[in-house]
Amino acid sequence: TGYQLVQSLLAIGSGSFFGVGVGASKQKMFYLPEAHNDFIMAVLAEEMGFVGVSAVMILFALLFWRCYKIIMGQRNLRDRFTAFGITTILAMGSVMNLAVVMGVAPPKGVPMPLMSYGGSNLLATMLCVGLLMNFSRTADTWTTSS
Repeated sequence: TGYQLVQSLLAIGSGSFFGVGVGASKQKMFYLPEAHNDFIMAVLAEEMGFVGVSAVMILFALLFWRCYKIIMGQRNLRDRFTAFGITTILAMGSVMNLAVVMGVAPPKGVPMPLMSYGGSNLLATMLCVGLLMNFSRTADTWTTSS
């Protein structure tokens, strides 16, 4: 039981600090089924190591910080709640995917936003990002204090 999760944890563990190199993952080629979908972070952890996963998490943190600035810069309450909801969708997707990959939550098919392969996930993520970009045009982000 838990074959995919065990292979995910093996991939994370074999990545070490700097990883085995881009394209040199053994888990994605032979053992981890559907590695390009829900367990893409396990493959990234094996190939790029702790440094690569940390870089991705820093980029997500910067994205969510910018989303926070967009939320707080909205004058209309409806726009603020909409931007907050969209940010929550993206943030919960990334947190839940990381929890599944690390074995903290059971695998339920939650894809990693902006990284996992798939048409409907990519369409929904790009719709959310596009709406946030539209909200950023009307936000007073320069006058908002952090």
